[in-house]
Amino acid sequence: MAAYADTPWWSNLIAVLLTFVVTLVGTVFAMRGTGALPSAGSPPGLGAFVKDTLVYMPHALLLYGVIADMLTYEGVYSIGSLVGLVSLVVHVLFKFIWKGTFEVIEKVSDALTRPAGQAALAASTRANKPTVISGTAAPAGGARPGSFFSTYNGCDIQGFEWAHSPYAPQTLVVIATIFSYYGIDLIKNRGVANAGATIGLGIVFFFVQLFLAGDCTLPGDPQPPTSKWYQAILAAAEGLFTGGVAYSVVQVYYPDRLASSAISPFPKTTPNMLKDGKYDKDGNPWVCVGGVCYPDMSTVEARKKFADIAAASTGNGRAAVSEDCPAA
Repeated sequence: MAAYADTPWWSNLIAVLLTFVVTLVGTVFAMRGTGALPSAGSPPGLGAFVKDTLVYMPHALLLYGVIADMLTYEGVYSIGSLVGLVSLVVHVLFKFIWKGTFEVIEKVSDALTRPAGQAALAASTRANKPTVISGTAAPAGGARPGSFFSTYNGCDIQGFEWAHSPYAPQTLVVIATIFSYYGIDLIKNRGVANAGATIGLGIVFFFVQLFLAGDCTLPGDPQPPTSKWYQAILAAAEGLFTGGVAYSVVQVYYPDRLASSAISPFPKTTPNMLKDGKYDKDGNPWVCVGGVCYPDMSTVEARKKFADIAAASTGNGRAAVSEDCPAA
C-alpha cells in the first residue's frame, strides 16, 4: 500500500516553479552570452517575456520530468522526459517517411492533373519560394546565423538542429509526444475524466506553439506541403505514434514506472477526517501512520469496498476483483 502514498501538492508546485526558473535563467544566460539582451534602460515588454516563455515551453517540458522526480522521489516523471528526447530520434526517421509519401503524392498528382512538361516548371517555381523567416539568410549546412535566441523561430529544439525536418517542427512533436504518453496512461489507468486536464493542457500548448512558430523551412528543404496546418497534422501523428508506443512498452515491462502508478485510486484522507480515528464517513476502515492514511485491507468486506472505490476512481466501471471470486 505504500505505493499509493499521496505526493504533497506543494512538491508538484515547486517542481513547476523550479522548472520555470531554470528555463528562464538559462535563457537569460544564453542571451547575455550572445549580446541579445537589450541595452540598459530599454527592458523588453511583458508581452515579449510571455511570448518567449511560451515559445520555449517544449524545452521546459523536457526538463520537467527530471526536476519533478528530484522533488517527489516518485521515479516516474523522468520517463516522460526521456520519451520526449526519444521522439527527436524517431523524428528523423519520420522525415524520410513523409518525404517519400509526399513524393509519391506529387508524382501521382502531376500525372493526373498536369500536361506533360509542366511538372518541371512547377518544381522550379517551388524551389524559388522564400523559406527563411524575416528575410535572413542561413549559411551552408542549414545552421541559423547569429545568436540562437535572437534568430530562434520556435521550430527546432536547441541542440537538436541536426534532426531538423521541414514537415513537422520538433517543438510540436515533443509537446504531442509527452502529452500523448501521459494522456494515454491516464486514460487507460485512471479514466477519461481524470485525464481531462492533461489532455486539455496538451492541446492548448500544442496550438499556442503552432501559432508562435515561424517558418520552419531552411534553404535546400523540399517544398511539398509545409503550411502550418500540415505541420500540425504531421507533428500530432508523430507524437501520438511515439507516445503510444512508449506507453505500451512501459505498461508491459515497467508498469510501476507509469505516472498513473503514483496517483492513489483512493480519496485523500487525513486522521482528522476519520470517525473514532479509524472509519471514514462511509464506514470504510483506514490505518494512519505519521499523518498519512492507507486503506485497511485486513478484511474481505473492506477489500471489496475499496475495490469498488478504486474502480469508480479509475473510470473503468469494473471492480478490481471478479464478482464471483472472493477478494484475496
